[in-house]
Amino acid sequence: MYEVADKNINSSPKIDTNEIVWYNALNSPVSIHGAVCGFARVPVEFELFSDLKEQSVGVRARFSTDSPFVALKVFYKNENNFCITKPFSAWGFDLYKSLSDGSEIFVGAFLPAEHNQNGYQAIINTSGQECYTVNFPLCEVVSEVYIGVKKGSCFLPPSQYNRMGKPIVFYGSSITQGASASRPGNTYPAMIAQKLGVDHINLGFSGNESAEKQMAEYISKLKMDAFVLDYHYNAYDLEMLKANHYNFYKTVRLRNPFIPIIMVTAPCTKDDEPWISGGIKIVQETYRRAKEEGDKYVYFINGCHLFDGEYSQSCTVDGYHPNDLGFFRMATVIGRTLTAALETGFKL
Repeated sequence: MYEVADKNINSSPKIDTNEIVWYNALNSPVSIHGAVCGFARVPVEFELFSDLKEQSVGVRARFSTDSPFVALKVFYKNENNFCITKPFSAWGFDLYKSLSDGSEIFVGAFLPAEHNQNGYQAIINTSGQECYTVNFPLCEVVSEVYIGVKKGSCFLPPSQYNRMGKPIVFYGSSITQGASASRPGNTYPAMIAQKLGVDHINLGFSGNESAEKQMAEYISKLKMDAFVLDYHYNAYDLEMLKANHYNFYKTVRLRNPFIPIIMVTAPCTKDDEPWISGGIKIVQETYRRAKEEGDKYVYFINGCHLFDGEYSQSCTVDGYHPNDLGFFRMATVIGRTLTAALETGFKL
């Protein structure tokens, strides 16, 4: 069990539970995004990643309501909450609302006073008729989620994303998963999606990003508007990176000839480590080869410039995994490239 030492952190309002009507997040009118089965990111029969595939990072529950509060009741399948930043990123949820242009802004975090395998309940005060998004935890395996609103309030389907039907897909390591974000909405894929008002799928797998053929085939079959190939960080074996990177790109490209594919190398502040400098050259070679083959929709981002700017040395928690500042810098650079590639007219 985890207990918050500072009781001021748990600022959930005191509301009579008899005033709450609960709705199962898996049922209409709630819309689940970023998951394929229940709250799992990939099919449960998928051979790779063990329980990582069931972790709910990037999963969202969306709905509209005029309730003066939004409550959350959650249950976990098991307690598997390894993340660098705990507890709120590992097993917490946060709440955003949509603006008129489709972008989303932070409303509050569901901060429980204590946590165990059975889950918890929390409430956030809201106001007015709004479309809300609940972001799921980065590391936990969630089994049940219920959304609560005040009795007599409307509870309706959410508004639609700006870009209809097709999400942006992100594939990568624990960095893509958001292992050290302070809360779920602060991963770089989530920040990009919030700014652009788009759907997204987070396929970041902590310590398990190896560009396997099965994963490439799976991603290639997804319906998507763009693909971010954030594959480099766990590829300390440069021969493995060289063997897999181009093939992964090509597998996705063959089934998706016109979507933007953005290749990103490991975020860092210097390239003096062999696996960094060598990896950059390998990813650049995939990019060069793709351009020579006539690919007009491929882009390259050197991760050594993702943290550029003031306080660049303060962008990680351990020299490797980005903190919220680092994720913001990543979202800004990668988001600008995505914006230009998608020709949406948005500005990040």
